[in-house]
Amino acid sequence: EFRSRVDTLYSDEAKERSALLGAVTELKTLNQTMAESSDSLTRALKGSSKVRGDWGELMLESVLRGSGLEEGQHYSKQSSTRDDDGRALRPDVIVNLPDNRLVVVDSKVNLVAWQDAMNNMDDLQLHSVALRRHVEGLRQHVKDLGDRNYPRALGEKALDVTIAFIPIEGALSAALGADAALQTFAFDRKVVFASPNTLMALLRVVDRLWSRDKSQRQAMRIAEAGNKLLDALNLFVVDLKLVGKRIADSNEAYSNAFRRLESPQGVLPRGRKLVE
Repeated sequence: EFRSRVDTLYSDEAKERSALLGAVTELKTLNQTMAESSDSLTRALKGSSKVRGDWGELMLESVLRGSGLEEGQHYSKQSSTRDDDGRALRPDVIVNLPDNRLVVVDSKVNLVAWQDAMNNMDDLQLHSVALRRHVEGLRQHVKDLGDRNYPRALGEKALDVTIAFIPIEGALSAALGADAALQTFAFDRKVVFASPNTLMALLRVVDRLWSRDKSQRQAMRIAEAGNKLLDALNLFVVDLKLVGKRIADSNEAYSNAFRRLESPQGVLPRGRKLVE
């Protein structure tokens, strides 16, 4: 009995060690994945402006697809246009709204200073300097968007605002926390900041607008079909009344003919008289 008990305990312990090893292996894999993602983000932020731009557009594309919108129908990428001075403009994304309205989303932003601020959390002076550079970088980006004025180049159908997409939540929160006037500064230049979460919420509203527009169009088609059905029924009633009138006229003609057949001066009496 003692040997059996020991063997059982040893077997259970071996199973637990195996399960623990599996959990540790999964945790190690998860940490490696997170580290690779972090390294990819670091390389993107430290890379060239094109690499950072491509990464920002990739994040924006993920948000667009996650919101349920479809490219070519609900939004278009890198559409070329020109302003009043003839300058070529290429907004990152133009989101289509019902009633032929448009809104521009721009994702070109430099977050190197924000990364420097995060890497120097232990050094308050370096962190503060990097954070100020991050805020100034966003202010300059807002100025550039205001100068480009995408909505004016797109015409009256575009909403008079440009959405500046910041692909990292913490980067936007840090900037707004460090400069309370940054939001107002952007509003004055008709620029609205959006992180992945806030942009997702906005695009969900756009998706609901498209769903509502589709429902309204279907309701209009149903109403149109109902009107046509009512018109057809009215015409059918007119024709049916005409058929009834014709039937009544036929009955009257039949009655007149029968009276002429049997009346004293009708056909049958004259026929009998002729026979007599």
